Amino acid sequence: MRTTLFVIMVFVFSIGHSIGQSIDLGNIKSAPKLKVSGGLNLNTLYNSYLPVPSQKLSYFVNGTLNFNVLGLISVPLSINYSNRKFNYSQPFSFNQISIAPRYKWATAYLGTSALTFSPYTLNGHQFRGVGFELSPNKWKISTMVGQLIRSTNDSTYNRMGYGLKVVYNPGNFRIGTSLLHAADNPTSVTPERLATNRIRPQKNIVLGIEGGINFPKIGQIDLEFSNSFISENSSLASDSTRTGFGGLFFKTMAPIQSKTAFKTKFSRPFWGGKTILGVGYERVDPGYRTFGGYFFTNDFENYTLNLVQRLFDNKLVFSGNVGRQRDLLVTKANGQTRFVASTNLLFVPNQKLNINFSFSNFRGFVFVRDFIKEAKRESSFIPIDTLNYTQINRNATLMLSYIIKQSETTTQQFSVMGTVLDAANKQGDFIRTGQTSQVYTAQSSYVLGFPKKKINFSAGYNFNQNKLGGQNIVAHGPTASVQQQLADDKVSLSVVSTMLMTKAAEQSSSSIFSATAMASYRITKNSNLNGNLLLMNNNAGTNSPAATGLPATIYTATIGYSYKF
Repeated sequence: MRTTLFVIMVFVFSIGHSIGQSIDLGNIKSAPKLKVSGGLNLNTLYNSYLPVPSQKLSYFVNGTLNFNVLGLISVPLSINYSNRKFNYSQPFSFNQISIAPRYKWATAYLGTSALTFSPYTLNGHQFRGVGFELSPNKWKISTMVGQLIRSTNDSTYNRMGYGLKVVYNPGNFRIGTSLLHAADNPTSVTPERLATNRIRPQKNIVLGIEGGINFPKIGQIDLEFSNSFISENSSLASDSTRTGFGGLFFKTMAPIQSKTAFKTKFSRPFWGGKTILGVGYERVDPGYRTFGGYFFTNDFENYTLNLVQRLFDNKLVFSGNVGRQRDLLVTKANGQTRFVASTNLLFVPNQKLNINFSFSNFRGFVFVRDFIKEAKRESSFIPIDTLNYTQINRNATLMLSYIIKQSETTTQQFSVMGTVLDAANKQGDFIRTGQTSQVYTAQSSYVLGFPKKKINFSAGYNFNQNKLGGQNIVAHGPTASVQQQLADDKVSLSVVSTMLMTKAAEQSSSSIFSATAMASYRITKNSNLNGNLLLMNNNAGTNSPAATGLPATIYTATIGYSYKF
């Protein structure tokens, strides 16, 4: 058994996969020494559209294994193999290791992990290294050291960092401080690449303090202040000594940018917590950045009033902020002041009806679904390209779900959702000038089910309008599906059809139609045989937004086998 465990651990660590777990040493005695679970999926895909006959037939092997050692460490492993593509994948990241052993008030993070100090310092950025979270008595200590960015293709520096956060909280007040240090390694990019790309190593130091105090008869006061120092070219060494705080961490001739962020709020509950009133203030300098976060909104000053209200035995919950926002803080003469508000309304009067409405014109980040790209996917094995769209102005969403009927013989449900976004296209650190866009999305669906007959019908309609950089693209169309269970649930049959019609300015309309038939047979309790056939017809022209670059009509056929243990 010891040899088996050793071989397993060497194998897992050698392939460098992601493992994200927690270890509780208190359960070591009662847990089994080794427990193995997992599954295997075999799929063969035939593609009619590939021009080379030898490439029309491809196969995919997907295997998952989970080793649980002594009830302490759970090691999930996922392997994907194809004659087109071969890769190993793990939850949350590729080719990484992450283990989080825990004992009482101490947790260690080894390998690939993510920690959060605050929105202004370390904010969920993934790192490869070592971290700790300690919470003895009234203290909470968080620390990390490791690689933030890995150098690839000589176009990105290898970025290392370390951070520390210490908070003391006896109950009636809280005080803490944090530090983040992140720097690029100048030698991780070749001089030849430097000459062509003109990229330079950067360095970032962020210091933060936070605190709060609770006055029982008055309310809760919280505040946070952060100062971020960034050198855009840390490779310019200097023999002279810098004055001021920057001289403690920077030895470079390049200018050092110093930006600050400050946030404070006051809140007080009333009537047993059913009503919470508060005020808030937040200011972030233009150009404020931290290497501990992927996205950051800066150049604004907010004054807000906050309200949380619960009514009708919590069937109606309202939360909102309203106030004033000022931006362009550097050029105060030309700065813009605008009314800002955000609200979320949840109304659940009974078990049948659910209504949720949200609105915000605070700047933030969202991912915008592209219905055209999703409709053009000729195979489920092809991933969706998730480019980053940054919403910087306003968004509103309304969702409604209503159960029309629910009985032993019939179920009926209707749902509708609508979203309005005023966004800007952001890729990396750059917002594409002139590419502000308005995105309108609407979806509706109706589901009719007969539980005793084990058959479900659904129908829906999708609408999407994207006004981007002077272009106006409209896509809309219906979708329908039917699903049937047979032979004591051993056989499952389903058919899904979708049509998406698109129209762009000064272009003729086009459409994409797809129909998929799927079947599944349960051989045993742990094994299934699956198959599906996809037919897609696209009459879009070359310049149409719905153009796929494929023949007008294509089809794919898939046969698969799955087993779990």
